[in-house]
Amino acid sequence: MFRQTYQSGLLSILSSQGSKPFQTWICKASNGYIKRITDDDTNSLVLELISNNVSATYVTCPCCPYDSLGIKMQYLNLYVKNLRRYFVMEIEVLDGKNMHRRFKISTFASKTKIGPFGTHSPLNWIEGWNRLTLNLESFTKTVYGTNYVECRRITIHANCRIRRVFFADREYKEEELPLDYQIRCHIDKLKHSVPKQRMLPVNRSKNERNQLKKLLATPSNLAHVQNDLTDSNKDEVKNQFVNIEDIPSTEQIINVPQGSMASDVQKVEDLNDTDGNSDIEQIPPNQQTIQEGEEANMNNLSNLNLDFEQ
Repeated sequence: MFRQTYQSGLLSILSSQGSKPFQTWICKASNGYIKRITDDDTNSLVLELISNNVSATYVTCPCCPYDSLGIKMQYLNLYVKNLRRYFVMEIEVLDGKNMHRRFKISTFASKTKIGPFGTHSPLNWIEGWNRLTLNLESFTKTVYGTNYVECRRITIHANCRIRRVFFADREYKEEELPLDYQIRCHIDKLKHSVPKQRMLPVNRSKNERNQLKKLLATPSNLAHVQNDLTDSNKDEVKNQFVNIEDIPSTEQIINVPQGSMASDVQKVEDLNDTDGNSDIEQIPPNQQTIQEGEEANMNNLSNLNLDFEQ
């Protein structure tokens, strides 16, 4: 199928973003369904395979059972989502002895079982989206002691969500992939927005409010109004406000964690442990007063942003 194609870099064989994602695939659904939906975590279209019987619902490539993918690149990458249900996938390869070997990977296998023509291995992955990178050459060499020649067929069973399946000539980091190959998850869409220098006024009398209005009226009248306020009133006005620091947004975007087969899974930090509260800082009482200079006074007063009652 791809034997006559120049194979270098990245070669995609399935993408949920295309107009016909299963153009070169065969889909079979029994006691379940296969459809394209919008994933909440990635906010993009993905392919969902759901069934009570994992062997009855699957997608496989190529279409003809006697055809071969003919892909010689050794790194198979899949963006799949863990739905907390049983999941199975199969990869058929051709080795240096002209033998067809089948690697079966599932979430319900407890240990690796090796047969003369096939291997069944457990899959370790985490909740949510995973990037599975399988080194087919290493698998073939380790299990059967033969050289990897090409990948012939890929079969993905229920239950999972698929974003993309592609081959690579080497291991790529997430940031090295093109933007349309990358997948990013929105951990929390809730945003807290607080102005950077928001001031909280306290209750005061009508006379005090009138004095503050005059104080912040215009820069031209500022020097004249300053003479009408006593030093105690000026200090009282400044001490009646507190600054609130920025509350950091809880919307975070992370790279999809790497899955593994029959090995430890990469640990992912708990990104939900973000403290959304911000400390409140009081203006120190020994802050520079307005008497120390007209220029410093105007700079301090220009930073005040007050809302007055009408």
